[in-house]
Formats: sequence, structure tokens, C-alpha cells
Amino acid sequence: MKLVDTGVAKITGFTMYRVYDCDDLEVPANPADVAVAIIQGVDVGYFSSWFEALPHVLVLGALYSFHDTLHDAQLSFIWLSMESWWCLFWTVLKDEVPPIDPVVN
Repeated sequence: MKLVDTGVAKITGFTMYRVYDCDDLEVPANPADVAVAIIQGVDVGYFSSWFEALPHVLVLGALYSFHDTLHDAQLSFIWLSMESWWCLFWTVLKDEVPPIDPVVN
């Protein structure tokens, strides 16, 4: 298991782990008292314990992080989702942002 030292950890602000071998996972010290954010894999999301997340982490290439609270796991997941969406948005528009005019009824 290797720590991910790419831009993903910089975006989320949390240490990210990538699955290179399903038999050699990074496991938290206290699996019952840790929340997990899975941001890449077959099933992505945030989970309130390692035991809930484990079936979704057992995928080569899965990317996940450990958190003290479910709230932090949610923040990590949502922050990366927003960052990915924003980058895609700018790529599609080629740096042109359309005006957003409010609809008046």
C-alpha cells in the first residue's frame, strides 16, 4: 500500500490511499471508530465505519481516506466531487463562463 502523493490529497486535504493489492489494504487502527470516504471505485461515497466501507474498497484502483468523523468523510467526498465537476465544467466551456441571469416570474 502506498500513500497517494498526487493532487488528490491536495484537493481534499486528507491522506488518500489507493488499492494496488486487495490483500494489502491500509487498515485503520480502530476500524469501528473511523469514517471512510471512497472517492474512486465501483461504489463511491462515505461510510460511518471501516466495516461498512470494506466491501467497496476491495477493488483495484479504489481511492479512499480515513476520518475521525462522518462529517469529515462527507466533506472529503463532496469537496473532491465539486472539484472534479468544476474542472470538467471549465474544460467543456474552454474558459468561457455563460452569464447566469435570474428568472423573474
